Amino acid sequence: GGGNFVPENVKDIKVDVDPQQAAIDQARRALLPPFDANADAPQKVYNAQALMGEAAWNKVSGIVNRRLRDLKEQGTDSGEALCEMLVGKNHCPKSIKALMGSIRPSAPGSPYRFKVAFFLYLIMRFYNKIDRKGSLRGKTVDDCINECHIPYETGVKIFDLFTTPIEGKEDGFLLGRQQKTKMYLYCLILFTIASSKDMTVSNITPLYKDLRLDNKKAAEILREAGFQVKKNSTGNIGVKLTTPLVFPPPRRGKRS
Repeated sequence: GGGNFVPENVKDIKVDVDPQQAAIDQARRALLPPFDANADAPQKVYNAQALMGEAAWNKVSGIVNRRLRDLKEQGTDSGEALCEMLVGKNHCPKSIKALMGSIRPSAPGSPYRFKVAFFLYLIMRFYNKIDRKGSLRGKTVDDCINECHIPYETGVKIFDLFTTPIEGKEDGFLLGRQQKTKMYLYCLILFTIASSKDMTVSNITPLYKDLRLDNKKAAEILREAGFQVKKNSTGNIGVKLTTPLVFPPPRRGKRS
């Protein structure tokens, strides 16, 4: 066997790595959920299961599957009814209520969409417990997860993704500025996955409002994730992911 054969494209790749570009790519991967840069269809770019990790996915999956069975036994086929079962007496953000209400439980692919929407709801529960300084007090991560009233396995994942332990005398966890941006990104991507198979949402403004995000900041964040963002005639923001995936060039100007 001719062991020294190196295909042409491999040699090219080694030469073409620009260190600045490599640093930008690395920073992007730190903020974004796992993505397939070479995906040939929009729905293949981001994978909700990979984003949530096995333990959280299995937990969410079990809860949603149980509720779907209960719903079927009741003979109802209403996303709104399922949303009420999942959320219980807790406050549900308007955008998520409307999202789940728009999904017909018996339609193909619906269980997956409900699971994604439910995990998004759990992230929002966590976010709504964070105080003005961006922190959540508690001696251990278990205390903080209990404080958020979210299933344990999903809490472990959410705290792991978006917080760092507070150093010093205070006990608790911090949602820093960079982590907040990461959390917004995850929420916007999850909302899009749950909304449509083709990764297009005609109006994502209600989610912005629930996240307390202004349009400009949200559009900037979505573009960083490879989305096209357009304001329509009624002032609502529509988003769309297309392939091949294209990320915006780095922004020049003041370093923050």
